[in-house]
Amino acid sequence: MKKQSKRKFRIFSTLVAMALTLCLTCFGIFAATNVKYQGSNTLSFNAQDVSATVSGYWHKNSESETPLAFPGGEADNGVITTEWNHGNSYTGTVTLPNFTFEKVTDYYTLHIKVVNTFTDDIKLSATLTTSVTNDANSYIKVSRDLAETVDVAANNGFVDWTVKIEIDPTKQEDAALLANGFNNIQFAFELTVVRK
Repeated sequence: MKKQSKRKFRIFSTLVAMALTLCLTCFGIFAATNVKYQGSNTLSFNAQDVSATVSGYWHKNSESETPLAFPGGEADNGVITTEWNHGNSYTGTVTLPNFTFEKVTDYYTLHIKVVNTFTDDIKLSATLTTSVTNDANSYIKVSRDLAETVDVAANNGFVDWTVKIEIDPTKQEDAALLANGFNNIQFAFELTVVRK
């Protein structure tokens, strides 16, 4: 009887140890994939003497799209399109939401489309600049060049930019990132459209 009691105790203690190990492993994986960051983000724009429309949207991961609200825009089927008329200047800022990374695999995508509505053979030059500040450890990866200029043909020629912002996959296992997250990283986007 003592042998059977000892055997039950060993089996029970082994099962408890395995369950405890599994719980700690799951907690460790959960903690390692969570990172907190929130910061302010802006999209500024400057259009001088152009005939164009601009629209855009953003989304987190594969969630639904949220339109960018350029001043003076009109909504149609969930897209806000703003018309910039020849002879005028348009400057301002669109406030973007805080980019909150709750897991190291979270990402944000920003889409911006500029359409040249000149009917004459007048090209536009459109530049989108992306800057990331206070990222001393280079945690953030931006999917495209930080500054890109594109010639946009007349008669509804367009440029459609997609910018993906994520934690660099090569840094997702970084001990300091996993322990502390990161703070004060700011994203700024600047759109400039001029006649060519």
